[in-house]
Amino acid sequence: MSYQEYVNILMGIVAFFGSWVLKETWGNLKALQHFDSAMTQQLNRIEVTIAGEYVKKHDLEKAINTILAKLDKVENLEILISDQYAKKDDVNELGNRIFSKLDRIEEKLDKKVDKRNERP
Repeated sequence: MSYQEYVNILMGIVAFFGSWVLKETWGNLKALQHFDSAMTQQLNRIEVTIAGEYVKKHDLEKAINTILAKLDKVENLEILISDQYAKKDDVNELGNRIFSKLDRIEEKLDKKVDKRNERP
């Protein structure tokens, strides 16, 4: 065999493996492009889902302001109610005063009963 035949066989082998590598690379590139388009579509669906499920800042602020206004009304109502009711110490003091007056009335009645008993 001559050198030309060896070179032709070598070039054929190099061309075979070179074309095989290019074919594999081309197939992988097509697969990556397909995967990329699928991922892009999936990300777009996720963006739509996120945009649809979360509350917008304006709506959240509106809801919070409504809640705070109602809490202010509850606080004002609590203050009004607490002003209408007596404190425990005040009720105890009032009870002591009432009982002391009732004791004095009872003492006076007892004295009157004694006076009636003395007259007959």
